[in-house]
Amino acid sequence: MSTVAHPSAPDGTGVHVIFFRDDDDDLAYAAAVAAAGHTSAYLPVLDVAPLAAALPALDAALSRTPPPRCIALTSRHAAAILREACLRLHAGHGAAACAALRGTPLLAVGGRTARALGGAPCLGAAVGCGSGSAAGLAPLVVASCGVVVGDGGGSNGGGAVAPVLFVCGEGRLEALPAAMRAAGVPLLEVAVYRSAAAPEEALRERWGRAAGEGALTARRRCCCVLFSPSGVAAAAGAGLLRPAPGLLLLAIGATTAAALRAAGLPCHGVAATPTAEGVAGALGAALAAR
Repeated sequence: MSTVAHPSAPDGTGVHVIFFRDDDDDLAYAAAVAAAGHTSAYLPVLDVAPLAAALPALDAALSRTPPPRCIALTSRHAAAILREACLRLHAGHGAAACAALRGTPLLAVGGRTARALGGAPCLGAAVGCGSGSAAGLAPLVVASCGVVVGDGGGSNGGGAVAPVLFVCGEGRLEALPAAMRAAGVPLLEVAVYRSAAAPEEALRERWGRAAGEGALTARRRCCCVLFSPSGVAAAAGAGLLRPAPGLLLLAIGATTAAALRAAGLPCHGVAATPTAEGVAGALGAALAAR
C-alpha cells in the first residue's frame, strides 16, 4: 500500500483523499487530486489470487490460429499471469505460435502494467496508454483493430476481425468490453485472477496507515473514494466508513454509489467517468456543494 503526499492548498481547502484500491498504474488518481492541492493515499481493500482453473483457457487463447487481433491488459496482476503463460508457451517449443504472437499489438493501461510483463517471450513490446484507466485504453484497442468507432460492422477492409484477447480479473470494469461491443469487435475474455476482501484486521491496519494521524478531525477533512461494490462491502464490514462530519464518500460509478446507499452510507458524489479526472471532478463538485 502506497501513500502519496502533497502539500495542502494554501487556503486550507486541502482534503486527504483515500482511494480504496490498489495503487493505479501510474498513480494517476493521486496526481489528479494533487493538482487541486490535496494529499492522497491508496488503501487496497481486496487481495488478489490467481485462478489456476483459467490457465488452460489462457494458454489456448495464446496458441489459437489466427492469433488474437490485439491483447489488452488493464491490471498488473493480469500482466504478471500473462507473462507466465508466455513462458509456458515458449518452453513448450511453440515456435510458430510465438512468432505469430510477436506481431500482435499488446496494449496496457499504463506504463507499470506494460513493465510487469518483464520481457515475456512470444510478445512484442507492450504499449502503455498512459491514461491509467480502462476507459482510456478502450479507444486504442478499437483503433488497433482498424475499426471506425460507430460503424458497428467490426470489419477491416471487408475482412473478419479476429477477437481481442482481454486478460483480466473477475469483476472487471465494463468500459473496455462495452467499447468492443459498440465497435462490433469480437472480444475473448479470460479472467485469470479473483479479488476477495482482505481480512478485517489487515484492512484496519491499512486504514491507519492511509488515514494518517489527524486525518479525520474537524481540522482536516477526508474523502474516501470507492471503486466497486465488493470494495464497499469490505470497507463497511471492517467499520472503515463510519459517517463523520469531515468525511466525504465518493463512488467511481453508479453501481458503486448504489452499494454505498444499500450499506446505509451517504454518497456525496459520483465520478462522471471512471477515470482519475472523473474522480477529481466529483471531488471538486462535492467540496463546492458543502
